[in-house]
Amino acid sequence: AELEPGLEQRRRHRPLAAEQHLAAHLAELNAGVEVWDPVAPRSEVERLTGCPVLNAQPAPGRYDAIVVAVGHRAFLEAGIETIRALGKPHAVVYDVKSLFPGDRTDGRL
Repeated sequence: AELEPGLEQRRRHRPLAAEQHLAAHLAELNAGVEVWDPVAPRSEVERLTGCPVLNAQPAPGRYDAIVVAVGHRAFLEAGIETIRALGKPHAVVYDVKSLFPGDRTDGRL
């Protein structure tokens, strides 16, 4: 079956749109934002979010808050403990895509 024209491209860019919206909102709140997306092209994420995009997984203990904004398999495979370890001891982890069990994050949709 042939896909609707542009459907596959919209599917590929839907996660980037989520990152773009979230980054813009956090910038309005004067929050410092860094993006780590191991799947999407770095230049595209940078262009859409206007935020610094990391080349590699960040070092542990760096963040006050972590937002899992896209449902990449890479995040699921890394596991919530690896994601949580990126934060400082009392960091908040918010899971927009509900990848992880609710009792393992501080909030999720």
